[in-house]
Amino acid sequence: MILAEKGGKTEKGNFSAITYGHETVTKSRKIVFITDLLRAFRRLDPTWALVVGMSGLAVWLIGSLPGEEVSSRPEYQLDEQSLVLPAAPPWLCRELRDDFTIALSQAGLADLIDEELAQRAAILLERHPWVKAVTFARPRYPAAIEVHLTYRWPVCFWKVASGICVLDEEGYVLPSTDLCGEALDRLFEIIAPDSVAASIGGGRARDGRLIESARLASLLGADVVEAGFRLIRAEVTIHPIDPEEITLFLVASDGRQIFWGHPPGRETPGEAAADRKKEVLLRWLEEAGQMPNQGGIVLDLTEL
Repeated sequence: MILAEKGGKTEKGNFSAITYGHETVTKSRKIVFITDLLRAFRRLDPTWALVVGMSGLAVWLIGSLPGEEVSSRPEYQLDEQSLVLPAAPPWLCRELRDDFTIALSQAGLADLIDEELAQRAAILLERHPWVKAVTFARPRYPAAIEVHLTYRWPVCFWKVASGICVLDEEGYVLPSTDLCGEALDRLFEIIAPDSVAASIGGGRARDGRLIESARLASLLGADVVEAGFRLIRAEVTIHPIDPEEITLFLVASDGRQIFWGHPPGRETPGEAAADRKKEVLLRWLEEAGQMPNQGGIVLDLTEL
């Protein structure tokens, strides 16, 4: 659920206006008006500043504002500087701020005085393929919008004729061209013969083997990749693919294989749980460097 914040409290939905009699004046417009007055004070002597300040206070209290439509002024139109975002993760080789700003502008969300901008922007930004969730969005007065979001984390990839497709831990396909080159060196590579092609970006893979392999890659992390077992081979015994029938192998470049068994959370009766398998695997990898290359399956994690 996307939350909008107002007046120090978190509420669902839109920002309400402040009503005085028959006049409705939104909080953002009042803050804009006060900001403009403060800017004017700098150019006035103390006597005139007091006069203008008292006049402005009177206007503010009765709920009327100057006739100028402040939302049409350039300083209250959305641009790259007015969108406040968390730092991009290190695996991204480009800034996504431009994507977000363009998407909001194309949707007609450029008025920073719009009381509904924060909520509408949050819903729109969640559609970006690199955004997993928007935690909250709120206006930062007088002319900015602050968005807190969670980025999707790449864990594996598989090769296709046109290049590579990258997956996050939930099996969603990410734009591989946005990844820094060194980021690929820390990802698992999936081997799934005749795997079903997935969408270019933003959608979930349509092959259960890819999804279950991504879940395993997320569980194991980069330590197993660095130990040499970078490949995840997914096999299935029946078609159409049944997640309960998928079995997974970890494969090293020298041909050694580790039989993982069924995907995490889909273990058969008597099969060790995923956390137990990972514990044994990491301990085995600490000693594997001293072992001769035997080829074939060197460790069966279903027999613990």
